[in-house]
Amino acid sequence: MREDFAYIVSLQKKLFFYVFDIDKLGGTLRGHQLAVETEKWVGDVYLDKVFEIRSKLNKFSRELNLSPKSELLAPQQQIENYLQRLAYSKGGLSCNNNEEHQYCLDHLNEVISSYENAFEQFVTYARNCLYQTDWAAIKNANPEEYLGFSRRRYVSAREELEKAIEAIKNSQWDEVLNHLRPAIDLSIKEKFGFKKINPMRLFLVDAEKYGLPLPTYSMLYDYFDEGSQRIHSGKLNTPYECKKALEFVAGFIDELELIDISKEKIDEFKQKSRFVE
Repeated sequence: MREDFAYIVSLQKKLFFYVFDIDKLGGTLRGHQLAVETEKWVGDVYLDKVFEIRSKLNKFSRELNLSPKSELLAPQQQIENYLQRLAYSKGGLSCNNNEEHQYCLDHLNEVISSYENAFEQFVTYARNCLYQTDWAAIKNANPEEYLGFSRRRYVSAREELEKAIEAIKNSQWDEVLNHLRPAIDLSIKEKFGFKKINPMRLFLVDAEKYGLPLPTYSMLYDYFDEGSQRIHSGKLNTPYECKKALEFVAGFIDELELIDISKEKIDEFKQKSRFVE
């Protein structure tokens, strides 16, 4: 969940640059198009992640039989309010109200910082309660479940993540990579608009060679090349390896959202690489 908060900070930085470009372009057609795209992004990605964190905190609180403190609830609502005010009220981002935009961005920075602090205080409070009960309330909790929240983006990829989580919960270690590998494949296809990637290992070589931005290249190569060899040779990943692989893939899918690339760059890559359509 700390990684979720770090991700929110990354989204906030990305929002800052989006709004900066919108204000710089003024009332131009490109400025209007970017404003509309950013408004959709705020709802589909940024707000979605805020809602996801709130859901995780609520789930965590229920599992521990604790009530979230008011210091934690207030920033949640404030972030939602400022994002909606920025993107949807008074003409949204197309209104060319630079002062209003800056006001919302500044306050979002402050609220996110207070949200992180409130979370750490809540964790300390929860840990204290757990020590008093010999950690009884959390002994049956599954950490993997906190990686599998559905989002509007990369739906098919996240469905594969959910299947991997179920495989881990059922100790079906031979099935985990069978779901994580297609999760990676599907997320890359959705991000860049590809219809087919084949073979993945050669696509990754081209991606690094021709500058298609990915959160990582070598680690993905390991999962597809070594993972394929393990599957075909009947070698199983250990439970620890499976859980770490799940964390990696969930983080990879989130990091894809932070990548900025134009359609022209994607089309240029498709012309150069023989391993993608």
